[in-house]
Amino acid sequence: MRLILQRCAAEGDAGHLEERPGAALAGWDAIVRLAAATGQKLAWSHARDVFKDMTQTVAAWKDLTWQRDVRPLALRFAGSRG
Repeated sequence: MRLILQRCAAEGDAGHLEERPGAALAGWDAIVRLAAATGQKLAWSHARDVFKDMTQTVAAWKDLTWQRDVRPLALRFAGSRG
């Protein structure tokens, strides 16, 4: 990983990194950008795409699904109208 970052910095691609609050990238998006900076293409555009690839690649994950197994809860507090 360090070598990839050094190469990006040397080629001027590290200028896209920002240190402002709220400018954080999702982990999968950071990996896609690093891969692109080194000439590799990853077809992920959402975390679901990464999950799909992982379930196809990792044998222990093959039976996992991207869905909720339980109904979402709605909490109400005493005296609230929500």
